[in-house]
Amino acid sequence: MGIWGKGLGRPRSRLGKYLDDNEIPQKSMEEKTGINKDTMSKLCNKKDYSPNEKTKQKVIKVLKEKDKKADINTFW
Repeated sequence: MGIWGKGLGRPRSRLGKYLDDNEIPQKSMEEKTGINKDTMSKLCNKKDYSPNEKTKQKVIKVLKEKDKKADINTFW
């Protein structure tokens, strides 16, 4: 959890909410996926952000390590 804590009125995308609910830090996702901080921030905070397929696959690959049901359609 970041310095702001979970929730606290900040806008979050479906991915951002999923990470919060499952206590997965954005920093951890950045490191495991190789996605840079700016892009990960967009993925987690901008509801209308649509990443390219390669980025989506990187995210899902990491999420499936913990949740076999993780699916691209859940987030985008």
